[in-house]
Amino acid sequence: MLLVKQPLKHIVSLSLYLSLFFAINLRTSAQTISLSNWKIIPAGEINGTGNSVSQPGFPVSNWTDAQVPGTPFTAYVAAGKESDPNFGDNIYNVNKAKYQQAFWYRTTFQNTAPSNKKAWLHFDGINKRGDIYFNGQRLNANADSLGGLVNRSRFDITSLLQPGDNVVAVYLHAPPPTPLANAASPTYLSSQGWDWMPEVPGLNMGITGKVYLSYSGAVTIEDPWIRTLSASRSEAVITPSATLRNNGSSSITGVITGTIQPGNIRFSQQVTLAPQTGSLVTFPALNIVNPKLWWPNGYGEPNLYTCNWTFKESTANSISDNKETRFGIRKYTYDSTGGVFHINVNGVRVFLKGGNWGMSEYLLRCRDYDMRVRLHREMNFNIIRNWLGSTTDEEFYEACDKYGIMVWDDFWFNNSFGYPREEKVYQVNVVEKIKRFRNHPSIALWCGSNEGFPPKGLNDHNKESIAVYDGNDRFYQPCSNTGPGFSGSGLWVHMNLTSYFTDPVNFGNYHNWGIRSEIGSAVFPNVESLRKFIPESALWPRNEMWDKHFFSKKYELGGVAGPDSYMSDIARSYDSATNINDFCKRAQLFNLEINKAMFEGWQDRLWNDASGILLWMSQSAYPSMIWQTYDYYLDLTGAFFGAKLACEPVHIQWNCANDSIKVINNTLLPQHQLSATAMLYNTQGEAIPGSRRDTVMSLLPGTAKSCFRMSFDAAPASQPYFLKLILKNRRGKISENLYWRGPGGNRDYTQLNTLPPARLDIRSKSRKLSNGRLLITSTIKNTAGTAFGIRVRLMKGKDQVPVLPVIMNDNYFTLLKGESRQVEIEVDPALLGSEVYKVVAIPYNNE
Repeated sequence: MLLVKQPLKHIVSLSLYLSLFFAINLRTSAQTISLSNWKIIPAGEINGTGNSVSQPGFPVSNWTDAQVPGTPFTAYVAAGKESDPNFGDNIYNVNKAKYQQAFWYRTTFQNTAPSNKKAWLHFDGINKRGDIYFNGQRLNANADSLGGLVNRSRFDITSLLQPGDNVVAVYLHAPPPTPLANAASPTYLSSQGWDWMPEVPGLNMGITGKVYLSYSGAVTIEDPWIRTLSASRSEAVITPSATLRNNGSSSITGVITGTIQPGNIRFSQQVTLAPQTGSLVTFPALNIVNPKLWWPNGYGEPNLYTCNWTFKESTANSISDNKETRFGIRKYTYDSTGGVFHINVNGVRVFLKGGNWGMSEYLLRCRDYDMRVRLHREMNFNIIRNWLGSTTDEEFYEACDKYGIMVWDDFWFNNSFGYPREEKVYQVNVVEKIKRFRNHPSIALWCGSNEGFPPKGLNDHNKESIAVYDGNDRFYQPCSNTGPGFSGSGLWVHMNLTSYFTDPVNFGNYHNWGIRSEIGSAVFPNVESLRKFIPESALWPRNEMWDKHFFSKKYELGGVAGPDSYMSDIARSYDSATNINDFCKRAQLFNLEINKAMFEGWQDRLWNDASGILLWMSQSAYPSMIWQTYDYYLDLTGAFFGAKLACEPVHIQWNCANDSIKVINNTLLPQHQLSATAMLYNTQGEAIPGSRRDTVMSLLPGTAKSCFRMSFDAAPASQPYFLKLILKNRRGKISENLYWRGPGGNRDYTQLNTLPPARLDIRSKSRKLSNGRLLITSTIKNTAGTAFGIRVRLMKGKDQVPVLPVIMNDNYFTLLKGESRQVEIEVDPALLGSEVYKVVAIPYNNE
């Protein structure tokens, strides 16, 4: 199958070879070197121009060490010149004027450039504007040419290199004096402060992308792209393309070659390139038989391929440039059948389960995404919304590719508040974002604006850019919460559990369920995390220090999360807490209930106008008490385990509004001969006679099916009780779900506070995994009474310090009389060191 090729500018001879891979033995000299050892100083504190600051020998003894990528404020925090901004109200007391000014960045490196190679200086993004100098010379014509979060720039510094020290200096322009809003877009819009994070001194202005050197011959390879045209389990069709740029002063003939692994597929073209021009080379389409498809989490393996690209000049015996592209073979399609928007991957309709990722970290200090994204996979999520495009690191997308997490990817626009001041900078960044990240199979949707529409000119530019540079392979949604099948955003405060099954609030849009782009609740962390950012004197009772971490009546400080009702409903269900330990313990069970109900409410209407739900929020960028599943310190809350349970691929659940029991199959496989059982238990852990219900059923892939309606006639009228659901197949139990109900079915669980202490037997063993991590398996058995809401932790040392982060398969679970549970904890052994560790499990009803 051949793809009609685009015209190849300046190519006078062309030969095409498609073959199995054979070994080549060429000298590869392309390499990249990250620049480090940066220093920073306010521009007003030195006398010097860009020409002098970028000369070797300029005095820097009074400069501050800096991190790149990074910002001036994070440099001063790391240097100990600012108090820990996470703790207490420190960040609110920073002299913000100190960072509302221009800064100089500077670093030096030794010249190790290979002979007869061009040397390139790369910047992957400056927020927002910078003047670049190298060895006394200005490199960029104007600051706007480098503006924006993802706008890449590359400078030929070959003729400017000198023996010994070479100097790079950047004059970072001061942040805009007016509020960010859309006027400053593209930027990190929430840096001005939002209802979930404080204002950041300096508004996260800095060198926010990587800075590095590379070396090449005269011809460089730019923006290679492996595009999936079609994909099925039996065959896929892909088209490779790349831009070749001749940076030399004469025509060059050579061969561009690509090698795809696995599969050992090699393709090449001979081209002739005119001087100082770029030429797009598009190869005929390749048919891949029995491809290893990329699937979202829960639907299959997120398989990835690698394509190694090289360009070799015909007259040279070395490679001029090489690039490596990681990509996945997958095909997204979209439909609005029944007025509901659906995303299909490789021909399979996917129910969206995930959350909003507000920022990686509010001060841009996060560069390790593996654990944060993996925790989404562990929750059985399959999508993250890159809210307002606030995460711009390649590593984020790489982690999403690796773990099968689709990305709903926003551009940098909030609501409908006019044009950005620098419209051309915005437009350039849109194109750069698409070209930089389009190879990532995880990106499933482009979105123009949060809770509003971009102005027509920008919206048209977005659509045109996606058509030209992404081939319209992903759907473009102008507004995050409006459109056929998009049911709005919110509520951001918890509701009565039945509301998620009956009426999750209609904002006047097309559907109540549909795809909900944001829905959430306050989520209080565990007490150990709270002590890391709240002074001991302010831990209890609630006070103004809590407000600083967005547990406030004020709208702008998290009031929309409903902290008042959150506290009062916890007290109503579990009784009023008398100290912070009791409150945090009760909050985790409340978190679990609410977050489980959100997902189960949407799944109860699977494809019956419900096609997806994204929590607001699934990860925490600032130490707070709202909108998170795991907290800032990567401790897993009750919300994490409530979502994890509800989102398991094959799941049995209860509709608390109509008492129906339903099984959900969010997999590619049919489920045959499933045995579904429901039983009521009293607080002593004894089965209640006459309450058992059973059925045997089968489910098609991607379907939900009712089992039966549960009767509560045998339930005690004056005591709490438990509803336990178990789903088995021929190999054993595949889903277990437990609900607790108050007397008469209400949410008054206060009598659970009088449960006698339970006795647990814990037996643990460990083994090294192939990835070098340690897997600790603990069998926890309840030997007496009811062990309600068991919290499991990994502790180390004589002081019993909690170990974080860990991957844990279960927590906050209940064991009835004689029951046991196997808990698996995966941890990096470096976190344990040589200290003694142990697994601790404490029920809610044990002190």
